[in-house]
Amino acid sequence: MTKDEILAMKPGRELDTLVAEKIFGLEYMECIGCYIDTNGNEQKIKRYSVEIAAAWEVVEKLKVKKLYPAFAIRDQTYNISIWDKGGVELITDWVRCKTAPEAICKAALVAVSKVGDVDGL
Repeated sequence: MTKDEILAMKPGRELDTLVAEKIFGLEYMECIGCYIDTNGNEQKIKRYSVEIAAAWEVVEKLKVKKLYPAFAIRDQTYNISIWDKGGVELITDWVRCKTAPEAICKAALVAVSKVGDVDGL
């Protein structure tokens, strides 16, 4: 998925599903009709793009993998960029959205599309 396609997505189930798959590594198992994690445990998809508590789990997952978000608020817009572990290389330029959860999710997805699967870093 391209950066433009990610940025064009609306907050909601489709964006949440993409975050669950690309950031948390959940996989849909059609035979049992649910998502499972890498340990084989059944998982529900959280509302990452609309609930700040769920979105903060995305931030924590990125930090574990040495990707660090920078936050700014300007003119009622949430701006997030993602940097490498040394704070030297900009991975994702500013992603600007009306809500923090939406900005977190989109910035994380753009970063993962550039550097590869978060679990593979």
